Amino acid sequence: MPEPPAPVMAAQANFITGGLLLTAALHHSAGDATALETALSAWAQNPAAAAAASGSNNSSSGSAFTSYDAPSNDRGSLMQGTPPDSMAEFPEYVLRPNEKQSSLVVDETAPVAAADFQLPPMSGRIFYFSAAKLANLKREAAAYSTNDALCAFLWCQMTAARNPLSSFSYSSAMEDKVSAFTSAVNIRGRTNPPLPSTYLGNGSLPSMTDRLPVSELMAVSSEDDPAAPTTGPLQRAAAAIRASLQRYQSPTRVSETIGLLRSRADPSDYKQTFRAFLGPDVVASSWSDIRVLAEGNWGGEFGAPECFRIPGDDADGAIVILPRRPVEDGLEVVVGLETGAMGRLLESEEFRRVAEVRC
Repeated sequence: MPEPPAPVMAAQANFITGGLLLTAALHHSAGDATALETALSAWAQNPAAAAAASGSNNSSSGSAFTSYDAPSNDRGSLMQGTPPDSMAEFPEYVLRPNEKQSSLVVDETAPVAAADFQLPPMSGRIFYFSAAKLANLKREAAAYSTNDALCAFLWCQMTAARNPLSSFSYSSAMEDKVSAFTSAVNIRGRTNPPLPSTYLGNGSLPSMTDRLPVSELMAVSSEDDPAAPTTGPLQRAAAAIRASLQRYQSPTRVSETIGLLRSRADPSDYKQTFRAFLGPDVVASSWSDIRVLAEGNWGGEFGAPECFRIPGDDADGAIVILPRRPVEDGLEVVVGLETGAMGRLLESEEFRRVAEVRC
């Protein structure tokens, strides 16, 4: 996200021997993964239609050029909301009003220590989880869905990698550490009236779990602790993720979130409470149902894409579940961590029991 002015979308075609690497960047302030899918699908339809018009043997029959779809830009249902009675059900936000600047004078004597801060190195890797391994995870986690189980497993494993144990199984310093998991929720079908599935804006909201003790996520406890949980970390993590997502089953959830944010003259007075980057939390976005691979056919000499990648996505504490590949029955997942934590994740026998390192 470059500084303003920034393009809504930028793309580049890289023609290589035997194929094409097509890159597209959609500014997240303007659109989300589903919006990117809509844009790419509309784009793919046009060369397919051009190939059909030219009589190419490789084109799909019946292809037509795309036309402007006015409902895809209608954000009317996002402009009104009903403020909730309290913020108790909205752990994702905290009211922290912005300080108003009374003067434009800059104090040149102010400390500048922050400028000396150096970010630690980050690493992003892609892992593959087969359908059989995902099914086993779902059973082990007693999870509602495969997504819940996969996210719970990654939350536990990433937390363990971030908090290496000493020679002791339990440290009193771990008692106060907690972690939360945040999922991006597609709200297109949850507004009133519903946004169209092709809505080109940013139609997602965060869903954050309660904060769980790091010791519970890592299955470590002090000796003879009578309060130690009887369920395993995977089950607890999966249950917490499901409980957070259940909030969106309420028909008023999205309306109340919008009402909450609109209750202030400056909506940015509400700050998001989760902190994944160099923090204790983990944030995830699932693109598994984005159909750029399953249904995207660019026609003519291009055909269908072979794979989907996110270049340079190595932000600490981030998970992206990539679009499903028609040639595989499992899921590819991008995981970003600080490099030291990533090294510990790769060395974990429990992690390697389930995940295959793809790249």
